Amino acid sequence: MTTAFEDFQFEELDPGYPGIADLSITQHYLAFSTSALETMGYPSHVKMMVDASKRIFAVQACTKNDKKAFSFSRPAEEQTRKKQCFQVKLQNTVQALVGEQWEKGFYYCVNGTYYADQRTMVFDLNEVIKRKVFSMKREKE
Repeated sequence: MTTAFEDFQFEELDPGYPGIADLSITQHYLAFSTSALETMGYPSHVKMMVDASKRIFAVQACTKNDKKAFSFSRPAEEQTRKKQCFQVKLQNTVQALVGEQWEKGFYYCVNGTYYADQRTMVFDLNEVIKRKVFSMKREKE
């Protein structure tokens, strides 16, 4: 390319709405995407809820004084990665609702729906997608 940079007429792009708000369910933890955190407004504490009969998992923003509140996100400028939750009881509950046979090398992902008036992100576990874990390790020949 021999064109001088000054010859381009760039237009800045607006990033718009955050990416897809989703939940990843692995064998060892739950991971909320940074888009889920952004959509929810980076709540410092949440209540985690299930509707077992419908296989629904939900995360609702709350205060740290609410009963069963989980510490969740840092402020936006400090929360630079997805939020991982390692609570065994929570992990076991969500895995049981998914109802899939957990296979080594796979995880499950589901998009969330945000209900702003309730400050709640809802994940329909009937819609999980099974995905293969990406690994940078080379296989031995």
